[in-house]
Amino acid sequence: MATTMKLIAQQTLSSNAATVTLGSGGTIPQTYDDLLVLVSGRSTISALATDLFMGINGSTANFTTRFVYGNGSSALSSAQSQRYVGTLVGSTATASTFASNEIYIPNYRGSTNKSISATAVSENNGTTAYILAFATLWSNTAAITSLEFASNSGDLASGSSFFLYGITKA
Repeated sequence: MATTMKLIAQQTLSSNAATVTLGSGGTIPQTYDDLLVLVSGRSTISALATDLFMGINGSTANFTTRFVYGNGSSALSSAQSQRYVGTLVGSTATASTFASNEIYIPNYRGSTNKSISATAVSENNGTTAYILAFATLWSNTAAITSLEFASNSGDLASGSSFFLYGITKA
């Protein structure tokens, strides 16, 4: 059997929102091996970019993240006790542009802590844009039944899209 990917949930915002939940009420099926989330996002914050946060099963605790990023003129790496998984374009970036985020969660229904890998790029028709790579750990052994997304600052902007896929391996 080949590896397959199936769309489980999708949401595109028609207005600004504080959060987006995929699988609310524990509706992420427990029949796949891994999860993949694609986010095309923008924030209402008056800045070029801000962070995309993810909660799991309603929890915003027990997250640790290591990340590296570059902005065209400098690079940085850091370790944080945060739930970073991506970036969002802010309102001062080029109009109608969105950041692209890819979040991979292997073994989401297993009984071990959950590792998360993510990559993100921000779009901007200017001299500053961002590229990031994240390694995040949720120190909890519960199976993942819902994912919640929020902007670190401001709201998630209208037009932001969220897609959740289930991955079945051979």
